[in-house]
Amino acid sequence: MYRSRYGKMLNDLIQFYNQRCYTYYFDLSFEETVLRHNASSKRMEFGEDPLHAWWNPHDYLGVDGETLFTNDMSQNDILKLILNQLQT
Repeated sequence: MYRSRYGKMLNDLIQFYNQRCYTYYFDLSFEETVLRHNASSKRMEFGEDPLHAWWNPHDYLGVDGETLFTNDMSQNDILKLILNQLQT
């Protein structure tokens, strides 16, 4: 969700819920994005060209507590992080 298009709406929702929201951003390189896409069930639905057209690097929402998921985090790492945040 591009910040330029959806940022205001997302910020309004965060304010509506009194900042009690979890925000996440996949801060992945394009190469890692392609690798993860090719490992997914959607790999046959669209290829690298549409991925490149949609890819928008470092488009953070920029709110307090925004969690960034990086290349070095596995799917299991990400799941554990989210579950840990929900339990606190």
